[in-house]
Amino acid sequence: MLAQDEDDNQTALDLFEQYIDMRLAYTLDYRDNPFFAAVQTHVPTPNEISEMLRLTLRAIETDEHYAPLWNEPRFQAALDRLRAAIPPES
Repeated sequence: MLAQDEDDNQTALDLFEQYIDMRLAYTLDYRDNPFFAAVQTHVPTPNEISEMLRLTLRAIETDEHYAPLWNEPRFQAALDRLRAAIPPES
């Protein structure tokens, strides 16, 4: 958002692509993290992760803050990667 405020769409797109890549790699599995060694953690099911991705997609598609990037091919390609990672709802 800060890069967009500065009219730096290229940086905004770089950061957005990184954000999507990080969301796709996000497992929420903290069992091997030493900071959570003494805490019982819940590992999300694939359905829970899919729902988080679905909510992320919905938020991005409806948030007007992203409007300056909506027509950018890199923005759409990143969203397509996100969509491809979400299984169809049954």
